[in-house]
Amino acid sequence: MRIKIENVLIVTVNENMDILENQNLYINENKIEKIVSVEKDTNDLKVDKIIDGKGKLLMPGRINMHSHLPMTILRNYSDDVALEEWLEDIIWPIEAKLTAEDIGISTRFGLIEMISTGTTFYNDMYYELDAMAKETEKAGMRALLGRGITEKESEEETQAVLDDVENFHLKYKDKDGLIKGSFAPHAIYTSSFSLLERVKKIASKYDPIIHIHLSETKTEYDNCVKKYGMSPTKVFDKLGLLSKRTVAAHCIWLDDEDIEILKKRDVSVIHNPSSNMKLASGFCPVQRLLDEGINVCLGTDGASSNNHLDMFKEMNLASLIQKGYTLNPKALNKKDALRMATINGAKALGMEDEIGSIEEEKLADLILLDFEQVNYYPRNDILSSLVYSSNGKDVSTVIINGKIVMEDKKILTIDEKITKEEADKTMKDLIER
Repeated sequence: MRIKIENVLIVTVNENMDILENQNLYINENKIEKIVSVEKDTNDLKVDKIIDGKGKLLMPGRINMHSHLPMTILRNYSDDVALEEWLEDIIWPIEAKLTAEDIGISTRFGLIEMISTGTTFYNDMYYELDAMAKETEKAGMRALLGRGITEKESEEETQAVLDDVENFHLKYKDKDGLIKGSFAPHAIYTSSFSLLERVKKIASKYDPIIHIHLSETKTEYDNCVKKYGMSPTKVFDKLGLLSKRTVAAHCIWLDDEDIEILKKRDVSVIHNPSSNMKLASGFCPVQRLLDEGINVCLGTDGASSNNHLDMFKEMNLASLIQKGYTLNPKALNKKDALRMATINGAKALGMEDEIGSIEEEKLADLILLDFEQVNYYPRNDILSSLVYSSNGKDVSTVIINGKIVMEDKKILTIDEKITKEEADKTMKDLIER
């Protein structure tokens, strides 16, 4: 199938951050085949579908690098508490009741918000990954799914988790599809040295993406120093778990040596501003990390600690927080903020040659915004409007892997009404169990 998006404004997010006006873009199968100005288009390519791009803005889909998507069902369930109390007293007990069916429903429920606000790829850490993968593939979404690895009460339970991780990774390792598997040791406070060494040993056979939580709170940092005599970053480094293939969520409590390690190991940091603020975890030093040449990308975290999955809001908040945190209005400028939501996520995944920007031969993961909304006027600066004035609800059409999954604000791959009803019913049942 060949799709033509005609007469559209394109924000490429390429190396030069080029903005192209009055363009025709052709998608052939799952790739961007051709980008040409309306004036120079010879119209010699036969198309199966034409999308009118007049009054629209085309840009790369958002890459949500940290999401815990099945927790969407827990949105607004618990608020206004710190991370440790929130996890141990509220979230973990109710998560223990979740079944694979619950997780499937909540995944589908979360995908509605992701797709409708322009996310085309998400990186997740959870469990019951087969249920997640099934719903994700049906929705037409691209994802990297990692089984969260935590210490269990028995060796049999621990080994079962490690087997689950390895089997899921192998299941999708050589498939040319929307789903891939990662290794996801949860955090230093939920995993022993011994368990992390075992994760490293298995991972060394496959070179997967390793997805971790790192130095999210001062309590985590202080307890780690007290227990091991070093910071969480130094522990993961000592165990050989930090590399170019590591994506580390949060990274708030870092000392100078920690930052040097992240830089040396070429680790990608995932900033989650809404969740960090809501849980009062602290401020990630994003601008300093960028200045050090560290790749920083963006995530929403779970909707239970955010409470949304809108990457446009996340991008805006990330930029504003850095300006206030550093007392520098130039901190996390508009171009860097856009890169964090798109191409930087692709770099973290080792997929910068495939997704994250609009260039010929890249995969067609694209979103169209209704650029006639009042918040985009006057047209003083297009990039500024995308970072400081935009909203995920301005997204009108979403294309993933060359397929239209949302058109004119209607998701084509999920029944929204039924899914919302199922999610609401499931949460009420969950509370009563």
